[in-house]
Amino acid sequence: MVNQFSFHDASTSFNDAQFMADAMDSTIPHLVAAGNAGQWGTEPLSRKESFMQKMHDAVSKSEQFCETGAGDRERIFIAEVEDDQTSSGSTANGNLSRRVDENGKSFVSVGFVKIVEEQFVSYLKETESLKAQIEPALKKGKFVFLQYLVTDHRVGDRRRGAGAALLQKVKDYTLERGWKTIWLDCWDGVHG
Repeated sequence: MVNQFSFHDASTSFNDAQFMADAMDSTIPHLVAAGNAGQWGTEPLSRKESFMQKMHDAVSKSEQFCETGAGDRERIFIAEVEDDQTSSGSTANGNLSRRVDENGKSFVSVGFVKIVEEQFVSYLKETESLKAQIEPALKKGKFVFLQYLVTDHRVGDRRRGAGAALLQKVKDYTLERGWKTIWLDCWDGVHG
């Protein structure tokens, strides 16, 4: 069965920062098992002192830009599938992240993507070998940088296809702006 995904903008009211942290933590054992412990380490990211605050800040920035067009030009989209759970509200913090929409349908979050408009993250801008690509891209503008794409390993097969659906969401978002370029950074194992 093919999963049908819907999306919502990250929101403080849905506790999406906790979902993002939990989803990222859920990937750690799989990265380690694949020999990629160097990407995010071997311990849950949520144990790092400032990590949860960074997640909350990211959701707040995305929410502000979505609602007002002001502030940092960051967006976070949450992929979700309809769920047969009938619990109300949203739950996270060790449990799956769920929300109930205005029609009473329950959804479980299965992944997220964070993008930044016309900007690169600082570590890329500071990498000497990338300056020949980054500087012209910044001058030209009209691009989206995909910073994170994460699916939640806790939801099992419900996440199947979420990565492709989130990439399509980013493509659609980029095209809605009349832009054609998406940049991303990807872990290259022991090569960084």
